[in-house]
Amino acid sequence: MGAAVVNELQRRGLRVPEDVSVLGFDNTSTALHVKPPLSTMAQPLEEMGRMAVKKLLRSRDLGPKIMPHRLIERGSASCLS
Repeated sequence: MGAAVVNELQRRGLRVPEDVSVLGFDNTSTALHVKPPLSTMAQPLEEMGRMAVKKLLRSRDLGPKIMPHRLIERGSASCLS
């Protein structure tokens, strides 16, 4: 989705990140193939899947859990710090 946003903004004549900052999610491989490369939030997707299956199989502790995540700064956003 973030890559499509970058492409559409550029098609409309806007500059990324000078005019609009764009931040993606899940750190997909597409993030690296956009110009400028997409800044993104990375999540431990495999760990999240394992935890979800464990919770479902145990049928307890089905409440929310905050998983570690990190910001990967690339070229699509300005002033992230």
